[in-house]
Amino acid sequence: MSWASDIKKASDMLGININDMVRYLSLHIFTQVVQRTPVDEGYLRAAWNISLNKPVYITVPGDSGSNSLPKDLGWFPQVHITNGLPYAGVVEYGLYPGIGPKTVEGTNPTTGGGIFSRQAPVGMVEVTLASIEKFFSQIMTGAVS
Repeated sequence: MSWASDIKKASDMLGININDMVRYLSLHIFTQVVQRTPVDEGYLRAAWNISLNKPVYITVPGDSGSNSLPKDLGWFPQVHITNGLPYAGVVEYGLYPGIGPKTVEGTNPTTGGGIFSRQAPVGMVEVTLASIEKFFSQIMTGAVS
């Protein structure tokens, strides 16, 4: 089943407007990714953006770019959650060159084993998406009402 059909089915089951459901889930995923982002100096966490229909890669600390969505997303919205800092992938996929005081061995579903930040030993994005997939699975089987 696709994300689109899962969202439609979940919105029907819960009696929620699909636009509201997409907006809620997008902001929830964005918030979870930001919260799971490790903080050393805060640049990586501050560089996350959420945008509608086109990606935004603002990376200037203090200029958070976009951290909200309009109430009406329109038809077939494309929601983008992006981070323009070049080391975001290193943190997500455990691509640190070696173990040190701030790193640890970990596992990522995409890359398998790797060396991750101690604060995010399984990354940030994929672990968030996996939790959302589990939530949808529970909705589809009636485990969540």
